[in-house]
Amino acid sequence: MRNINLKYKLFYFLFTLCFLIYGCASLSQRLISNDSNERISALQEVSKLDNKSKEELISQIAESLKSKDEKIRYEASNLLLTLGVKSVPVLISTLKEKDLEIRTSAEDILIKIGQPALPYLISALKDENKFVRVHSAYILGEIKPSTKEVVSALISTLNDGEKDVSASARDALIKVGSINISEIVNALKSENEQVRFQIMYILSKLGPSIKEVIPIVLENLKDKSLIVRSSIIETLSKIGKEDKESVEIIMKYFDNEDMKCGIIEVLGKIGPNAKEAIPKLLIELKNKDKNIRLNVVNSLSKIDPMSSEIVFALMPILNDPDLDVRVSAVKALSNMQVNAKECISSLINAFRDEYSFVRSAAEESLLKIISLNKEGISDLISSTKDKNKYVRFHSVSVLGNLNLNSKEVFSAIVERLKDEDVNVKNNAVKALGNMTYFSKESIPYLILALKDLSTSLNAASVLEKLSYSNKEIIPSIIKLLNDKDDWIKTKVKNILIKIGEKGIPALKDGLKNEDKEIRTSCAFILGKIGKTIPAVSESIPSLIDALKDKEKDVRIAAVVALGEIGDSYTANQIIPELLEVLKDKDGDVRCSSASSLGKIGPLLEKEKKREISLFLISALKDENNKVRLSAKNSLIRLGSSAVPSLIEALKDEDMSVRSSAVEALEKIGTAEAQEALKNYKQK
Repeated sequence: MRNINLKYKLFYFLFTLCFLIYGCASLSQRLISNDSNERISALQEVSKLDNKSKEELISQIAESLKSKDEKIRYEASNLLLTLGVKSVPVLISTLKEKDLEIRTSAEDILIKIGQPALPYLISALKDENKFVRVHSAYILGEIKPSTKEVVSALISTLNDGEKDVSASARDALIKVGSINISEIVNALKSENEQVRFQIMYILSKLGPSIKEVIPIVLENLKDKSLIVRSSIIETLSKIGKEDKESVEIIMKYFDNEDMKCGIIEVLGKIGPNAKEAIPKLLIELKNKDKNIRLNVVNSLSKIDPMSSEIVFALMPILNDPDLDVRVSAVKALSNMQVNAKECISSLINAFRDEYSFVRSAAEESLLKIISLNKEGISDLISSTKDKNKYVRFHSVSVLGNLNLNSKEVFSAIVERLKDEDVNVKNNAVKALGNMTYFSKESIPYLILALKDLSTSLNAASVLEKLSYSNKEIIPSIIKLLNDKDDWIKTKVKNILIKIGEKGIPALKDGLKNEDKEIRTSCAFILGKIGKTIPAVSESIPSLIDALKDKEKDVRIAAVVALGEIGDSYTANQIIPELLEVLKDKDGDVRCSSASSLGKIGPLLEKEKKREISLFLISALKDENNKVRLSAKNSLIRLGSSAVPSLIEALKDEDMSVRSSAVEALEKIGTAEAQEALKNYKQK
């Protein structure tokens, strides 16, 4: 009996063992099944197992994080989370995946696991895989542990060769927020520029909460790296803006010669919070070191732009021996919001400087001050008569750019058009171009400037500019088309062509002008404006009227213009008129008409082309050789559409007509043309 019981027990044990082995094997396979429902079911079954059984399936569970099915990823995430620290190694391994979504899923679980994962994450900061290092640093930042080991590991990671890893460690340290002074000191001593820079970035983000490190940071103002020095200045200025007590700490080190230049720049960036530094800064305006003087000048107007004391201290600096310091003093005065009159006087005087950088800066500053304060106009007007050519030059420039509705200013600028200095004269021309209130009044003076070779280029440019903004002045410009000087006429034509559409109404009126030269030029300009501007088609009726002008030059210019303007839309309006002009009494007019027909013809339908070709064949008999040549060339442009008419012309009694037809057919070269020529030559 005892033997039977023993057999039963043995059988039961073996049966259970087989079931477990088979069952687990089956579950393991189902966890990686391609069937989503089967995988979800398997994951749900695993959730009911004890932790030891779950741990044996960790790899398969983690594999489910790679699924595209959101439900599978959800079930797998929950399972791995219940396993806690046991799942950390496989999750960190999952951070190597190329797919960002998979890495993010593992990242989220590790963040939820939290503190127990720290040792693994610290080790992962040294992993060979870039993604593992980036995500591990990020996770540490999200967990926000304040342990010394974590902070030290992240600071070491700032040295990582991959910028993404270094940046991730930097951001994590900002989130952790607890960096002790010794770690900062060590990091700032690093040979790696990136580490020193990142530490400064971290400190700037932590702000006033780390003001106890200000002395340490100040010592690094002499860092050999410009990037690091700049980041130190930005960090200190940010802390100073947010916390006035920080300024007091910084000022304790003001007299340190190694730090002074950098501290002055920091104080300027801090701005109004650094007012207590003004007395010391004013003393430093006399420092022998030009870099210190330069930084003082740049900082003072930022700290207190309402200080008269600063204004009067800056004025003598306009005579500083260093160019950069003088330029900075000029710009600093433009930022001051008091004593405008004194600033203006000093800046006008700065126009005498031998360097253009200073003078240009003074001009820009004056324009800014006068625009804001509306003072100093009379001083500038007086300066236009100064003995110094630079003073006159820049005074005129400022007055022009102010664009004031002032006759006194206008007269002062006009007077400089007669200046003995060419540059002053040209600047006066440019200034008139900016005085839009006096556009009309400027025209006679600009015309005179156009006739002066030394100012003509600028005058032409200004006339073009004013014409864009004021159509009323265009007729005055058109009057110059009959100037005795051909060079002036050419300049005016170019101006009107560039004005384009805005000049079309005045040019149409010009076609009726009493002066034949103006009528001719207006037609020519309309043609040059051409079909690229749709509005030019409005001038077609006026140009057609000009075909009947008593002067042949006007008729020729109108014919040429119609040829340039004509297209498939306007052809029905233009072609009949040009065909009529083929009968004009003047050979040059007929020649131009034949040529224009050749320009418009190719744009038309086949039947229209054939109709034109018949008229051009007739023109091959013209008594004028130029007309015949022009007609032949236009027939060639018409191409295959002209072939039937040219074949008929081969039968003409006039040998010159047949000769022109042969040449045209050879140039056209279609099969029909070649066949006709073959037959003609055989005869």
